[in-house]
Parts: sequence; C-alpha cells; structure tokens
Amino acid sequence: MQTYRKFTNIALIPARGGSSEIQNKNLRKIGKKSLVVRAVESCREVGFFSKIILSSDSEDIYREVFYQDNFNNLSTNSIVKISNNLFFHKRKISQSTNYSSVYNLIKEIAQIESPFFNYMWLIQPTSPFRTFKEFSEIKFLLDTKDFSSIVSVKDVTHLHPDRMFKHRGDFLEKYDLSNNERSIPRQLLPKIFVKDGGYYVFRSELLSQERYLGTEILPYIRSGINCINIDTIEDLHYARYISKIKRANDRYLIKFLKKFGGQVRVME
Repeated sequence: MQTYRKFTNIALIPARGGSSEIQNKNLRKIGKKSLVVRAVESCREVGFFSKIILSSDSEDIYREVFYQDNFNNLSTNSIVKISNNLFFHKRKISQSTNYSSVYNLIKEIAQIESPFFNYMWLIQPTSPFRTFKEFSEIKFLLDTKDFSSIVSVKDVTHLHPDRMFKHRGDFLEKYDLSNNERSIPRQLLPKIFVKDGGYYVFRSELLSQERYLGTEILPYIRSGINCINIDTIEDLHYARYISKIKRANDRYLIKFLKKFGGQVRVME
C-alpha cells in the first residue's frame, strides 16, 4: 500500500526584467498571455502551493501580474503579500544581471521563508507549456519517494555526447576521447538527459545547508512540446506556432464535444 506524506510547498518564480537574448523576454506573449503570467497561473491552478512568490526587479513585470502601481514603494528584498497565496519579492539589482546565479536567489528566499516550508519549486517563466498533469505527477513523487531533489529532464536523443566534437586548434576531436575511433549504434548508447528548465524541486533542509540538488536527484522525464524552453527568438517563434496549433485543436475539440453534449475545460 502506497504511503502518502503531507508537506508544505512553495513556488518561486524568478522573472528579472533584462535578458541577453530577447528583450523583455518574460513579458513576451505566447497566445494571449505573457510568459510570466503563464507561470503564475500554472502555479495557482494546481492549488497545493501555500505560497507563490514572484521575484523580480522589474516594475513592468510587477504591473503585468498584479495590475498595481506601487512598485517604487516596496522595500528591496522583502516578500509582500498581494492576494491569497500570491506574494512578490522585490529583487536586488545585483541579483538581476545576465551573470546572476539563480541559486543566490533561492538561498535568499529560503532564508526568509525558513522554517515554514518543506519543498521549494523553482518555476521559470521560459517553460510555457507546463500542465496540471505534470504538476500532479511531480507532487505524487515528493509525497511518496525519498530524494534530495527533483529535476525535469529530456532525452538528448540525436545530441548525444558520443556524436559531438570539440575544437583542438584548427581541427576537431571527439568530445569523449575514450571513444575516439568507434561508432556505437544509437540504440546501444547509454541514455543521457539534459535539464529542460521546466521544474526543479528542492528540499528545505538541503537549502538550509546551502546545498541545492544533492546526490539523490530524482528525474521527471518530459518529452515533446512540453519541453520547449525559450532562450532564443527562434524558440519564441516556435512556441507561438505551437500555441496557435494547440488553440485551433482545442476549438475543434470544444465544438465536437458540444455537438454531442460533452464538456471540456481548456487550459491556455
């Protein structure tokens, strides 16, 4: 029989105003909603977060989510309740550069919130296609499994390191020098995964020790369009294209179900 444990979960949504690749990236829209709004709404819909903390240095992002004009009156590095379980953290400028580490932000929030949570979920706005099902499956893992952290990943498929090269002067050499002359069939290559930016779940006790992932990292494997992570303008265009197709399919499904008396809830 499966044993369930009850834990307190908080969500941290880091959304700085700047971006090295796409100007105002977190305010760019997929469908009718900006990336930052999509991240906030996905957390609110699942219903199990005691706190959802949006952290930003940007007045524009603050207005986009909260529709308020009191950004300049907020104290830096404070967490302010906006409504129900939705909170805002005014981030330091020093934590909002292109070279700022998100782990410094995680550490800061953990220190403020300790000891009032068990798990912190890092929800980055650049992964726009999260689903209720994914949240629920990860929640099931943390309620029933032992681990140091959970990280969402995807299979590298054709980008396997065995197929990669690196520069050596004017020439190329195999990335993995232990396999310089052999060509291993794809089906026999070991499975390798890469972080997809969708979900990170950290344990509070590790964060209190200034540790993050730990050694027992539980994977949550994603695939397909859910793995889209927006780093470049090409990623943004592709995500918008996918969103348009999804909305068209949803409209067709709603029309079909109405015809036969069914009901459906569509998440945008």
